[in-house]
Amino acid sequence: MDILNSRAYRALEVVIDFLLLNLLWLALCLPVITVYPATAALFGVVRGWVRDKESGVFTAFFGYLKENFVQSLLVGLVWTIIGVILGVNLALAARMTSAVRLPSIVLTGTAGIAYLLTTPYLFPVMVHYRTSWTGVIRNSFVIAITQPLLTFFSLTLLLLFATLTLLLPATLLVTGSLAAYLIYLLCDRAFERIGAGGDDDEDAPAGGEE
Repeated sequence: MDILNSRAYRALEVVIDFLLLNLLWLALCLPVITVYPATAALFGVVRGWVRDKESGVFTAFFGYLKENFVQSLLVGLVWTIIGVILGVNLALAARMTSAVRLPSIVLTGTAGIAYLLTTPYLFPVMVHYRTSWTGVIRNSFVIAITQPLLTFFSLTLLLLFATLTLLLPATLLVTGSLAAYLIYLLCDRAFERIGAGGDDDEDAPAGGEE
């Protein structure tokens, strides 16, 4: 029996790849400011796995890190600022006693829901399309509202993995890469449904094969 071609050996390779990718991602997240570029690189690698592209973990990860560093950092910072603004506005609206309290809560709450729905798609869209940072946000929002079921599953996965990590901190050694893989798998289906080939597609999600 050729052990190198056995199912057990291939399964072990997959486990090791997920573990190595997760450890790389965690290590690059430590400086904090590099959280967004590291996450973009994480999704870049799992995109290759989902699409059956042969790629080594280390080479692919650092290649995507370099390629998406500036854009991912910009998108991440902008998205964080927007999230903070929405959170502050919602807290302030909840303390209002005037007639504008309810409209303010409804308006901010609606924006907050759109924010949450868009979030899971940001990094998958970033590594799938060649577009500007504004295009990343716009395309993520469009896909989120046009693919509600996949969006729901993506958010559910994020919640489940976040809960698992909080309850069992040791699972952090693998939950990042596993969550990214499953989320990108769902996002890839959304890309296929809207006819988005990726890579050479510019800006808006539009047809063509990769």
